[in-house]
Amino acid sequence: YKNVADEATITIDDDKALQEGSSLSWLNDDLLSVCKSGGDFYDTYIQETFINKTATFEVSLKEAKAVRAVMVYDSKYETSAFLNISRIELEDSKGKVYYMENIALPEAWYNASEVSGEILYISPGAAAYAEFYELADIVKVRVTVEVPEGQEEVGISEIRVLAK
Repeated sequence: YKNVADEATITIDDDKALQEGSSLSWLNDDLLSVCKSGGDFYDTYIQETFINKTATFEVSLKEAKAVRAVMVYDSKYETSAFLNISRIELEDSKGKVYYMENIALPEAWYNASEVSGEILYISPGAAAYAEFYELADIVKVRVTVEVPEGQEEVGISEIRVLAK
């Protein structure tokens, strides 16, 4: 299996959800945003896509593939991290849709306050992922991400689709 999202076209269901200055092209540029220090270099050349409200990203594959997993890489910043992907949908060439809901970021990747729920630490390179039996003939993958209550934004470093 390999990442096929890097050759795909990614769109968003609501352009107003995309933060000003952000780009959808950063979701499949093969650059993981993981360095929290090191000057402006990392923030200039290795970008995250930021949204300011719930949004659904659609990954349209160049051709139908046998898909085995979807990975959504989190922000490197605690203030813009997500702990859950609301929904992942996979659509085959006949229009049949398979879906999963509430895909949590594994607890090993972050630390949150037991009192306030505030994210105190997020591990760089953390990803929420869904792995499943291979689904054949998939042409579109949709990923819905919510901005948690109390946060202004969510940053997404990469969306990867593992397929044959």
